[in-house]
Amino acid sequence: MKKSRISQILGLLACGFGPVWMGTGVHALPFAFGSSKQHPKHQQPKPTTDNFDLAKAASSMTTEIANSITKSRIDRFVDKLFDNTDADHDGTISFPEAYEGVLKFYIKLNQRAPIPPPSREKVLLLYKQVDKAHSNKLNRDEYGRLLRRTVRRAFTRLAAHKAVTIVGAPLLAELITRKLTSRKEWLQQIATWIIPLQFQDKLIPIITSKGFHQALWTTILVATLGNFCLSVVNFFLDLSLSKPSSDVS
Repeated sequence: MKKSRISQILGLLACGFGPVWMGTGVHALPFAFGSSKQHPKHQQPKPTTDNFDLAKAASSMTTEIANSITKSRIDRFVDKLFDNTDADHDGTISFPEAYEGVLKFYIKLNQRAPIPPPSREKVLLLYKQVDKAHSNKLNRDEYGRLLRRTVRRAFTRLAAHKAVTIVGAPLLAELITRKLTSRKEWLQQIATWIIPLQFQDKLIPIITSKGFHQALWTTILVATLGNFCLSVVNFFLDLSLSKPSSDVS
């Protein structure tokens, strides 16, 4: 067992991993297993500033590697969409190809929330913003910028819609339900005016119940507030768009 541990330690050291000291109040041997008591001659020195600088450098390197991996994945994602969108395989993306790609993206997005795609005019505005050469064609880098802006706008709208429909609408529906059910006699009186006499015994208890009003007002508010929220978000997102200088066919 001891020989196996030594082999593991030597393997770690060979890979560039240095010894680690645990802050237990007593100096512990590197990779110590069992008791923390040691003979004085085996006690290790306390970590110095160099140890912390080394740990900081290692952490920075790890973050840099993680960022490079994430960037690599994004680049592969952009490359894949570029190749799929480039219908005529000429190495560039025309506006019709780009608009078709945006519509396909929103088809996938609508599986999560009923968010309408941007109009052709809005996609054109984004297209012209990233077309720095004014060639009416996008290369791979320009298409990547268009894709990132489209995704950012889409997920901003999605987050706003989810916040309203999952949090805002149910809370407001709960408030309205409490106000209405606190006046149950008033609701029953209105129901007797509207509902035919032969159905009152069955329908009035349902209509005046808390669960009915909770479901009713949640449904109404999800539809109305969701659309209103999307309109407000679209308004502020569209402020960042500038009119194109020329048309694109």
